Order: sequence, then structure tokens, then C-alpha cells
Amino acid sequence: MTPEQMITLTTKEFLYNNDETRKEIPEKFYHYYKGNDAQIKEYLTSALSITYSADRIAQFQLNYINITNKLINQLAVIYKQPATRKLARLDSQGKYIVDEKATEYLKKISPLDINTQDKTAHRFAKLFGSSFTQVLFKDGTIKYRIHPCYQLTIRCEEDDIEKMNLLMYDRECNKDGRPEITTVVWTEDNHYKLDELGNIEPIENNEANINPYGCIPFAKFILNHGEDIWGVGQGDAVNVNEQINFLLTKLINDDVVLGTAGTVLGVNLGLIKKGTVDGVETGVREIKIGVKNPITVENARSDGGILPPSLNHISFEPQIEAVKQTIDWYIKTIALTKGLNPNSFLADAQSTSGYSKIIDSLEQLEIRQDDLEACRVFEKERFEITRKVNNYFAGATEGREYKLQVIDEDLEMLIDFAEIEIPKTQDELWRDRENRIKYNMASPRDFIIEENPDEDEISAQGIIDENKIINESMQPKTEGQSLLNQFLKQPGQATT
Repeated sequence: MTPEQMITLTTKEFLYNNDETRKEIPEKFYHYYKGNDAQIKEYLTSALSITYSADRIAQFQLNYINITNKLINQLAVIYKQPATRKLARLDSQGKYIVDEKATEYLKKISPLDINTQDKTAHRFAKLFGSSFTQVLFKDGTIKYRIHPCYQLTIRCEEDDIEKMNLLMYDRECNKDGRPEITTVVWTEDNHYKLDELGNIEPIENNEANINPYGCIPFAKFILNHGEDIWGVGQGDAVNVNEQINFLLTKLINDDVVLGTAGTVLGVNLGLIKKGTVDGVETGVREIKIGVKNPITVENARSDGGILPPSLNHISFEPQIEAVKQTIDWYIKTIALTKGLNPNSFLADAQSTSGYSKIIDSLEQLEIRQDDLEACRVFEKERFEITRKVNNYFAGATEGREYKLQVIDEDLEMLIDFAEIEIPKTQDELWRDRENRIKYNMASPRDFIIEENPDEDEISAQGIIDENKIINESMQPKTEGQSLLNQFLKQPGQATT
């Protein structure tokens, strides 16, 4: 191994070891948010081991619920509805003039699942304190890939903790017929990968190991700023979730199963251990409780001497209601701490008055307002990276095959985040639409698009025109004739 390889491998090992402890916490957040069964049970077993023996835990039915996912999703509401993006440039009077062609082009090359990616980026930023979106070009369009922060190793400028100068992550690949973990490396100038021995290898025929974009193509989304680029995550929410899982497991095993089924009590049954250890007689067996383990008591005496052998069934006093109330208290407390209405967090949506819905949504409206600025910063950086990636491929052979166009440098992205809509009953919805039509604030075409965002103005108008023809053909030709009778008299309809 050459000295250069030794330095590279040592650097890689140092960065890995330095990040290993940091990554454990967000990795735990990730598994709780995703509800990964095996990992959550590992965390739960570790928590139970503080109170219970390993033998006792081995008999437990491990039970858990995922409130982390629901909590984070209710806190991250910016992209509940798709955002609207337009490209514009400033005119001589300082006003933005929208470039319709450029806007349409941006929509064309953007990922089809952009709103799903937006939700994931926001939710991860809310969960971890930050999230990182990689901008890729594949199959003629831009792709966004969200990386959980525990998968990344990042180094920043000394005087700017949010200015990345190195980003690395591991990925599994196939080398000579066997799986191998390689490390992908990005800097502003270089892009390559390191094999397991620290050797530098090119990526996708990039023999010069050059970063063609001139920037690290990852947009950072930092919601809760801390002392570094990672921000501060929802540790209290995950901790409460783990405590709830602990109590739920206790509830099922100790209070429901053991508390109601009970166990067996054996008195003077001769269950003393035989033999010696280091010349000393062993004591009685370790007491285990549970449906499968009787409690044994040896040499039990009374005033009349040793009690006769007996085998009895005993039961305990289960604390089912007390444990359930504690679990409910935990859930309500974390909801209140995060600014959510605990009643709406626990219960399903119900049909209530508009005023009640507004009151229930006030917390989310305030949370949304707090996140808007961070969302705009993220959107701006992601667009700038998207422009660089697009413009590079627009001048490359691969991009010309897909007829990519250059996005001018003087264009800026204007973004409009959808407002949180208060749910309406059918009566409220129709009254609202009637007023909007009355004052020329909307048309039936707008309502079709509201109910089905996949429709555009042309297709919506086509639906209206088609329905108009059908409805007019259904109008009664004779006064007093019902629409149903008119319909039944049309050709092809059954009559009696």
C-alpha cells in the first residue's frame, strides 16, 4: 500500500469513527419514524433490560405503536398541498415578469413525484433537524433523492458551519461478482468513490474525477439550527415513543396476561438445587414468575413446624387502567409540547363546525408560519443546483438527446406555498362555491381542478362541455315531464 493510499484510508477511517456516535441517534429516529419492526424491537428490548432480566424479556410479547410518524407528519404541513413554482426575471422597474416558457420547461424536467419528495424532505428535516436532497439527472429528467442524515458524512468550512466542502456516503455495488461497500465522495471540484481499501476509483467513466457541476449537488433543509449543519432533532418525541412502547409491553405481559392468568405457587416441593460449587452448597433456584414459571418456596414453616407440600394458583392485582392512563398522559403531553391539539392528535377527524375546525388548526397554522422561511431557503438552493445540473447536461450529448434547454442565469424561481385549508362540510363547500361564482372569484372549471389536480384547464373545460350536452339532452320536452321519464324514453333505454 502506497503512502498516499495510507493517508486516504486513515482519513476515511477517522471520518467514519468521528461520525459513528453521531449517526446512532438519527438512525434511531429514522427507524422509529419508518416503523421498522426489527430495529424498534431491538431498542425496546434494550429499554426493558434496565428493569427486567433477559430470561423474563425472552418470554415477553413485544408490543409497540408508532406515534413518531403521526406526530412528525402533523408538524410538517407546508407541502400538504403541492407548491406552485414559476420562473421570472426582474424588469427595469424592479417587477418580476413571469417567463411562461421557462416555467413550463421547469415543470417538464421536474420529477413527477416532486410533491412526495417535498413532503419527505420537510418531514425528515422536522424529524432530524435537517435533511439533504440530492439532485440527479436520469432518463431525460431531474430526479430528487432524499438522504437520511445518518447516512451522510459531511465536513464544512471552519468559519461557516453550513457551507459544505466535503460530502460522503456509502453504497453497495457489485465488484467482480461479489458485493462491496464503496464510499461516494463529493467536493466542489471532485467526484469519485473509494473502495474498501481506500483506493480512488472513477464513477461512470469520469476518469478525471471532476465534479462537472462546480457545487456539491445536495440541497440542505435545516429547520432547527444547532451548533453544526445537522440541526436538532425530535429526541423528546422518540424518547416518549419508546417509553410508551415500554409501558404497552408491560401492560400486555404483566397486567393483562400475568395479572389475569396468574401463576402457580409451590410450597415445600423439594425443588432445592443439588450439588456444590467450589465446595459450597448451592441455594434455591432463582425465582421466576409468569404463566410458564411457578413460584417456589422451600422450608416454609409455621408454629406447628414445616408446612405440608402444596401447589396453589395465585393471581395478582393488575394495574390495567393506571398504565393505560399513563400512556394517554404521555401522548397528550408530547402533543401539547409540540403545539398540537391533543384531542385532534388522538382522535379521528370528525364533522364539526367551521369555528371548531379553525381553533383545532390554529397550532398547525402557526407551525407552518415558522417553517416557511426555512422552506424558501431550501427551495432556492435546490433550484440553483437544479439549474446547474440541467445546464451541464443541456450542453452534453446525453442532454441533447432529450432536447434539454439552458435555464438562463437571470431567471429566479418564485414559489407559492398552498395555504392550509380548513375542512368543510358539503353544505359549507357548496355555499362557498356559490359565493365565489356570484362574485366572479371562480368558475366550475376551477372546482373540477380543485377536486382532481391531475386535470388542467383544457380537460376541465372538456368535462364541462360534455356534461352540458348530456344535461341539455335530458331537459323535458313536455311541461310536467320528469327528467327520469325523459331519460327512459331515449333510444336504447328500457321502458315498461
